[in-house]
Amino acid sequence: MKKAAVYFAAAGAAFLLAGAALTGAAGEWPQLLSVRVSCAKWRDARLLSAPCADSSALARARKIAGEHAGKNLLGVDIARLRARLSRIPGVAEARLRRRLPHTLTALLIMHEPLAQWADGGLVDVAGRRYEGGAQGWLPIFKGGEGSAAEITEFYGFAGGVLPGGEIGQVQLDGDGEWKLFLRDGAVLYLGSDSPRARLRRFARHRAALAERFAAVRSVDLRYPRGFSVVAGGEEKETKKEKHK
Repeated sequence: MKKAAVYFAAAGAAFLLAGAALTGAAGEWPQLLSVRVSCAKWRDARLLSAPCADSSALARARKIAGEHAGKNLLGVDIARLRARLSRIPGVAEARLRRRLPHTLTALLIMHEPLAQWADGGLVDVAGRRYEGGAQGWLPIFKGGEGSAAEITEFYGFAGGVLPGGEIGQVQLDGDGEWKLFLRDGAVLYLGSDSPRARLRRFARHRAALAERFAAVRSVDLRYPRGFSVVAGGEEKETKKEKHK
């Protein structure tokens, strides 16, 4: 009985696993001798190769795939293996491909955290919720079941209108009302009708508001042609103004 070395390649590096016993029987051909594991992330709606930064996820993927070493490559249950790899924490999706005569490739598409979900867990850049904790500051998304993708899309739009990481929380209520909580403490009430146009309206008047008020607590943009402002600052006699 022969011993064959089974190699795993991940992020450009090779890992030698324990030898797998090969029977040499004709029924075992083509034998799985090599598994190549790599990682990718979504960036600007494109799937790009990326280093497998999560060593624990990589180790688990190699261990799971290694269970098939020395077996018939064509006999590997791809659907079952894909499902097992996709359940590894931090992995959004696993793509598998056989390469005859002896290789199986596994591409681990990793979650890239974009925001915290208010009820727990994270949201990735593709708008998918998953279990995990934030390693640093992230904005908060809050909404109903199945709303993560819609909130992610709106956050991307809002970030273009209000650049510089000003948005602390995006909230979509059950009645379709949008609210933005800025990191300076201001709350923007955008309502359910034309929230994007209303946010642009706020951006056009942002500089004027900063000149007039020491602090802005909230801006209600649900008026057809204007908005109301609740301002802070003891030096201001008028706490609420309405603009057109």
